[in-house]
Amino acid sequence: ELGSIDIGNNYISGILYPLPDRIVNFFVADNQLSGPTLSWDNYLYLKDVDLGENLFTGTFPNMDSSSIEIFDIGINYFTGRIPEINNINRFISIDFLDNYFTGSLHSGFDNSCQLVDYLGITNYIEGSIPSSFGNCVQMNVLTLNHNLLTGTIPHELSNLNLMYRLALSENYLSGYICCNL
Repeated sequence: ELGSIDIGNNYISGILYPLPDRIVNFFVADNQLSGPTLSWDNYLYLKDVDLGENLFTGTFPNMDSSSIEIFDIGINYFTGRIPEINNINRFISIDFLDNYFTGSLHSGFDNSCQLVDYLGITNYIEGSIPSSFGNCVQMNVLTLNHNLLTGTIPHELSNLNLMYRLALSENYLSGYICCNL
């Protein structure tokens, strides 16, 4: 059975149809796909989803999948609240940049967090930056600029010794910069 689909960087249009049950990798980035997306919970082997740079619309379903590790839905036209993600500590990369998401950021990261990249640029995200990001010690990139974030920059971000890009510009943050950032 087909385990990987990579049709990215083409001029493919239309909507998504159900995928093979044992799909592991699904790359359709940089096309002209549109409409609502699928529910991803039924794909028990799916590790990597890249729907970035398409024309998808509507709300994105919450994710209960225990297998997905890399998740890119950036540069689309999704609306509504940022999708909830169960088992978020398993994820390596989460990219939802340049959409129309609202609500608050994911939180609840614990010491088992594997997250390396978290990209949420240019949305309508409100609230504060969760201090639990400080538990993601593998984090390299945290980009949340061009949102509606308020509050202070959590001092727990100073735990992220592997961080090489922190982008928080064009929000409504206040307070002091932590000396260890």
